[in-house]
Amino acid sequence: QSRDARHLIFEMFFCGSQDMGQLAKESSASFYDRGEQLLEELGPLMKSVSRAVQRDAEGTLKMMKIVRVGLEEAEESLRELTTQLSEQQEALQMALELTTDPVDPLKVHMVKDLALATEEIKVLEGNAARCREDYMKLLKYFNHSGMKSSDFILLWDNLLIPEDIMLAIPLSTLKKHIFPRFCSPSVVPGLNDLLLL
Repeated sequence: QSRDARHLIFEMFFCGSQDMGQLAKESSASFYDRGEQLLEELGPLMKSVSRAVQRDAEGTLKMMKIVRVGLEEAEESLRELTTQLSEQQEALQMALELTTDPVDPLKVHMVKDLALATEEIKVLEGNAARCREDYMKLLKYFNHSGMKSSDFILLWDNLLIPEDIMLAIPLSTLKKHIFPRFCSPSVVPGLNDLLLL
């Protein structure tokens, strides 16, 4: 039976190689535990990928994978929020200069609300900066000069959930066992799910 490199990875790092004899039997639980730990740590990454199997114009099944939110998109959204906050602060300041009423809702509520929003955005900016720093460290660990986070996420997802292997499974099995485990937005695939492939 022909096997690709993915089978070797699963055997060596998730199940224990069958060719290792007694050592494989003694270490199989340890391999499984390590595999479960790896999949648990990769859980947020795999949960961020939306997977769907559709038919193309010729009726051939194709797998579509989309990263729901990447680091770059989050950073861009944060920049937009920061710009909107600055515009609202300027507009509020102009409005405050036109009122002398001490109980004006702008003074009573909006000033506090914008101050709270400013603090929350500062927290988001700190979190985004730490995420960017950690991501750059991760790329450096893999000796990579630069890659969009969405591309990096898809690399891992394609390694663990490859389209060609999934689509080679009979359609009835796909619908009954595979789709609920890999194409449901509320489910994160675990080691037992991957071993089904």
